Amino acid sequence: IAEPNRGHHSGGTTVEIKGQYFRQESQYKCAFDDAKEASANFVSQDTISCVTPPSSEDEKGLAVVGLDVLDDSGYTAGKLEFIYTPFPRLDTLRPRYVFGDGTDVITVTVLDSGMYAGVFWWCRFTVSQVSKLSVVEAEISQAGEILCAVPSVYVHGPTLAFVELSFNGQDWSTSHLSMTYIPAPRLDSLYPSSGSTLGGTELTISGVGFEGEGLTCLFRASDDDGVKNEILLEARATASSPTEV
Repeated sequence: IAEPNRGHHSGGTTVEIKGQYFRQESQYKCAFDDAKEASANFVSQDTISCVTPPSSEDEKGLAVVGLDVLDDSGYTAGKLEFIYTPFPRLDTLRPRYVFGDGTDVITVTVLDSGMYAGVFWWCRFTVSQVSKLSVVEAEISQAGEILCAVPSVYVHGPTLAFVELSFNGQDWSTSHLSMTYIPAPRLDSLYPSSGSTLGGTELTISGVGFEGEGLTCLFRASDDDGVKNEILLEARATASSPTEV
């Protein structure tokens, strides 16, 4: 197998080829569709590595090529597959505001998503004000969206961060999307503390750190059987100080 099995058309992706009985004294080459060759480095008896040459195909589409490993006698043990892939074009990111405690997950979408079916994604977060760069492996939702766990960052106030994507952990998108870290809110008081079972009671929550968009209140309760019920309601922030919702 080849890991990763895809890289950008410009080349430069380091690929590890897994196999058996590689010999340190042999000279190996990686041949891409019998046309382009790249020297290979011995890593171990079951691994060699090579750096992909540039592709001659259109950078806007996929280019599937065969990958052979040749020893110094020209022998190959079988053809593998490598996919030259365009850089992803980032489309949307939500939510735009996240807490610095690392409990949030952002959802990212890309244009031409069908081109990346079956891809394992990585997310790279750059927070310039605190000189922090983090890379996390993403998950894919049932809807095909990319889910990235947000790394924790200690912030005193709103702090801008940039998000990039990679389909192999090496070749990163040439564009980025932005989000803003905000301090986690602190809840100080709730008024009133009770209300009608029919609902409709307006609550005032006092505290600090109610910044950003999409403020919500989450109500949790358990019945006699221990079944948990959750209701999520939209909230609004007032301009009073300390901040109230």
